[in-house]
Amino acid sequence: MMFKTHLVVSLLFALILFPFFSLDKGVFLVVFIIGALLPDIDTQTSFIGKKFKIFGWLFLHRGIFHSIWMLILLTGILWAFETNLALAFGLGYFSHLMLDSLNHAGIRPFHPLLKTRIKGYFKTNGIAEKTIFIFSLVLCFVILLK
Repeated sequence: MMFKTHLVVSLLFALILFPFFSLDKGVFLVVFIIGALLPDIDTQTSFIGKKFKIFGWLFLHRGIFHSIWMLILLTGILWAFETNLALAFGLGYFSHLMLDSLNHAGIRPFHPLLKTRIKGYFKTNGIAEKTIFIFSLVLCFVILLK
């Protein structure tokens, strides 16, 4: 999935989930979105990967950063400091993994232990992804205008 799709879908999820958390709305949204964008740090062409190119050199795209293990590790580290922030981050990260699992390339959620791949039929920047993007964007506006 494209950066813009991850961004808008994570914003939608964050807006829906925010009422269940005792965090400042701005902090919650930022942490959630960081979690949603972080898995693509492993590719030098992504929004976040361009800023941290070393990860693209060291790690395979859709490898460990697109696995449940990194989700657990990073969320666990944050949990030691603040549970609500950790949950916001972890849910954002999970949203990224779920979206990428819809893509025809899919993800290997238990990489490197298992080669099992979860994949869908959506093409990156294809009509299905564009539909998800537009639908999510509209829903974000509806929520924000309430």
